[in-house]
Amino acid sequence: MRSPTGAQTKARLPAGKPRIEGSAAPTAAALDPLQTVRLTKLIVFIDYIAVGAMRTISPFYAKSLGADTTGVAALETIYGVGQIVGALMLGKLSDTRGRKHVLLLSLLGSIVGYSLAGVAVGAGSASLLLLSRLPVGLAKQTVSVSRAIASDVTSEDQRSESLSALVGCMALGYSLGPVLGGLLVDHSPYPQLPAFLCAATFLALVPLVRFALPETRRAPLQTLQTPQSPQPPQQWPSPPTPPSATKLLPPAAPSAGKAASAWRQPGLLVLIAACALPEAAVIAGLAGWVWVLPPAPHPSPATDRHGPPRPHPALRPPPTSSHHRLPSPPPTLCWLR
Repeated sequence: MRSPTGAQTKARLPAGKPRIEGSAAPTAAALDPLQTVRLTKLIVFIDYIAVGAMRTISPFYAKSLGADTTGVAALETIYGVGQIVGALMLGKLSDTRGRKHVLLLSLLGSIVGYSLAGVAVGAGSASLLLLSRLPVGLAKQTVSVSRAIASDVTSEDQRSESLSALVGCMALGYSLGPVLGGLLVDHSPYPQLPAFLCAATFLALVPLVRFALPETRRAPLQTLQTPQSPQPPQQWPSPPTPPSATKLLPPAAPSAGKAASAWRQPGLLVLIAACALPEAAVIAGLAGWVWVLPPAPHPSPATDRHGPPRPHPALRPPPTSSHHRLPSPPPTLCWLR
């Protein structure tokens, strides 16, 4: 049986439906949105446990290798410079090659960086520890990629709820990571073991992303083509219709009911609370610390600031001169006493 030719295939297509050319990525409609979002939350949660552990123990690594305070601060500076360059490069790559490619690059960069940190601690090199933060900063785009995946597979009315739940998973992982990192440093026989365990955590996430997480990037718009319909015969253009008075009026301002309903969305409230609670906790902690401090003593007029307290001038004994002093007793009498 002969296969249909290209012309016969084009003729079978419905007239009103678009045709997709090329091997584009699958659309979000063919995916299971709930399963994809759950898997993304799990990946982000495990990712941020390792990130929180390493960002906590990295200053202790630097101090143990002889770095000063400037060297400890340079660890985050190198990471921030890498984040700037990586965000500019990997953002475009996520739209062209797909979300999975960028997420895999993020995991590979973390594996390389944290393995270098373990080697630096074992070799006693502070310069290698500083260099290990560069590949992590260049490739660490888990936050932006996970948000893009959640936005691809959810509708507009469910997007804020999914993004707020994703931020909650990040915060939960980042809360558990520092505690686990401190326990590993305190109880591990080798100081470089926590760094290698964090690298192994990212290595375990690679097959999960590669084989379980679907690609969510939508097909590009230029690949969609609609079959050409026959053009109607050319006619003389009709005179333009004057715009009505209602079209010239400015758009009406949103009503107070719509603005109030936006604040009733639980996802938006959870997102605002997740962003505001850390700052509120820091302010409350500083206020409590200032409250429990003992009050500073206020200097009084009868207190010398540079010595022990002195009596009031009216209570001081008058100065004695040499002619008012009593004669000292003879030595014999003093001896008899």
